[in-house]
Amino acid sequence: MLLPLALLGCHGDPNPAPPADTLAVTEGPTLDAPPPGPVVGGVRTLHVATDRPAALSATLTGPEGPRTLAWPAADRHDVPIVGLRPDADYELAVTLSADGDDLALTPLPLRGDPLPDGFPDVTVLEAHPDRAAPGATLLGAYSPGGPGAWVLLFDAAGVPVWWLAVDPFLSVLLPTDDGLVALGADDILALDWTGAVTRHLTPNPQDPADVPLAVPYIHHELFPLPDGGWLTLGQRAVDVDAYPVSYADPETLQPATIADNLVYELSADGAVRRELSLAEVLDTTRIGFNGLDRALFQLPGYDWAHANGVVLDPRDGDWIVSVRHQDALVKLTPAGEIRWILGDPAGWQAPWAEHLLTQAAPFRWPYHAHAPELDPDGLVLLFDNGNDGHTPYDPPPAEVPTSRLVALDVDEDAGTVSLAWSFAPERDGPLSSLALGDCDRLANGDVLGVWGLLVAEGGATNLAQGRGLYSTRVIEVDPTDDASVLDLRLSSDRAANDVGWGVYRAERILLPGAR
Repeated sequence: MLLPLALLGCHGDPNPAPPADTLAVTEGPTLDAPPPGPVVGGVRTLHVATDRPAALSATLTGPEGPRTLAWPAADRHDVPIVGLRPDADYELAVTLSADGDDLALTPLPLRGDPLPDGFPDVTVLEAHPDRAAPGATLLGAYSPGGPGAWVLLFDAAGVPVWWLAVDPFLSVLLPTDDGLVALGADDILALDWTGAVTRHLTPNPQDPADVPLAVPYIHHELFPLPDGGWLTLGQRAVDVDAYPVSYADPETLQPATIADNLVYELSADGAVRRELSLAEVLDTTRIGFNGLDRALFQLPGYDWAHANGVVLDPRDGDWIVSVRHQDALVKLTPAGEIRWILGDPAGWQAPWAEHLLTQAAPFRWPYHAHAPELDPDGLVLLFDNGNDGHTPYDPPPAEVPTSRLVALDVDEDAGTVSLAWSFAPERDGPLSSLALGDCDRLANGDVLGVWGLLVAEGGATNLAQGRGLYSTRVIEVDPTDDASVLDLRLSSDRAANDVGWGVYRAERILLPGAR
């Protein structure tokens, strides 16, 4: 539905001809809802054209107070107004400016969309918007093995302010100038805020507009590079002469087929610039727990490495790879030279053991971790799932650790690592995320964490508490005092959805037009 906006300050003739040197609207302004198709809410598109390039500023006022938006000069604006709370009333005041000439448009009332069916249950356990880092929290939620997947955006109070129904699940989500880029099942999609796919890189092009992706599939990671390319991960089956076939006796080796993980550096057009095989640089005779699982994506063989993250170290151009089933972070040159290995030293033998970092002071090693990140101070941030709390080469600990956020300080010259900070939530804890998870440094120094696949909270299973099997907690924490600035639970009512909801990662992003 198109809604006209009138000009302020009209007297006498309701449509007077403006002076020749006065900024004039030539089309619109109109405000429309997203087009039919995907289930999308929390967005409207403002259209307005002027007789010469004009900057657009707007104030969106609603229950959370005023929010100021701005776009640079253009003779036509088609801009998304994103971040409308469900069923909430707003007013949008727009001003156009060119050469010192300001034109204010009559404020427009608009109303947020109702939440759709099948939406996750959202519980705000803690929210202090005055302490939160700028922006809104973006994440993808899915019901593992069950119905439905969503891309969701939450404001600083934990209220959903934009959503998009997707199929399949979009795991890694990153903001772009005009929307989002996402990692799909085996492809890369660019989306605008109405949910329309604006670019699609895929190994199986079906549409003439599809961009061929030069690898059979990618998984777990989409790390943006400064030139528009990406680091990501692939997989292929390889045969090895010796592989552990028992967690209880990891020294017993047999020939086997394993899943080799590949690190890809892709160009913006989907071409492979560089490729690195982990099986060629790491020890395929070493096993971690879950290393006897079947490989992902119906690939034959054992899931030896299960790499789940790769980031660029901008200081030297090297890659830091999270290798979940080896309980290790590995820093590599793109040519495959090992700089260091961070993780439990048990089971590593020469020559790999020579690259192990030693602890500057004792701390708990991370296990089955996710989402490595380098913060501005050079600390390595990591979501430590804590699975099992040991490797098959050592006896189990007296108590299996729970999941936590960690910041690690690596001294490459000394070959040491120390624990700079860690956090495990106390509210409804301890929390153990079997898989998934994220740990991001935010603009104000806070850390955003995702406990992405919980089966229990507060000492009782989700099922026992009337929820679906899985739940997720998304927590922003201030490391100066470990206070929870935001704490959200995504879950389901067991009667409506007995699977529940999981989340892989989350990002704090600025909404379109934010300044």
